[in-house]
Amino acid sequence: MRIYVLRHVESAPMRWRMNNPDAEDVIAELLPDSAAGVSPLGEEQIEALALHFAALPEDEQPTHGFGSPFNRTVLTGEGALSKLPKKVVLVRDDRLREIDFGIFDKLTKKGRAARFPEQWAERRKVGKINYRPEGGENWFDVGDRFDEFTKEQIDALPDDAIVLISTHETLVSCSLWKWAGEDVEELGRKGIPSASITTFDYKDGQCTLVSKLILPASPNGKDLFSMETKEKDA
Repeated sequence: MRIYVLRHVESAPMRWRMNNPDAEDVIAELLPDSAAGVSPLGEEQIEALALHFAALPEDEQPTHGFGSPFNRTVLTGEGALSKLPKKVVLVRDDRLREIDFGIFDKLTKKGRAARFPEQWAERRKVGKINYRPEGGENWFDVGDRFDEFTKEQIDALPDDAIVLISTHETLVSCSLWKWAGEDVEELGRKGIPSASITTFDYKDGQCTLVSKLILPASPNGKDLFSMETKEKDA
């Protein structure tokens, strides 16, 4: 089985945060986060992903699709599958959703530090991976639901399935942690580019990393790289 894990394309909130580094509150037009759309660059990334998967040899093209129910991941996954010669339905699975930020929801990182200084200090103390905000999740919680998704969805597929998963940054990191054995603390210090593709071969419950964080080629030669900095975030 081959599995392609995608980080969703550049979202409208992501572009807004990069353009407004001093903001503390996410603007109302971009809420709720689960409904937010993609940026103009994100639209170009979707087209590039669609062309990339359609250009693969037939025996490497996705036959199954799974995605987070968030709008940006649905748009990414359905877009990536849209030019395949055979229709593939993107199955939405809540276990692939974004990490729950709890009390930090609706705030930028600067806003979280300003509004909840004690909580932010605790996060800095125990580390990004271990810290669980009030009402939210830490990376181990996300890892548990990723394991459950693997057991109930991936392990139930035939050996010749070719799977596309459209999800979020933390979940892509979880795939590298859980399936490729990469160090979770190191993953927490690194970013995942939007629209990047990480490929695994999966057999008998064992994964082999084939390629990591590859961007699709733009049809007009444009640089499609987009990623928010992780400075002071680990």
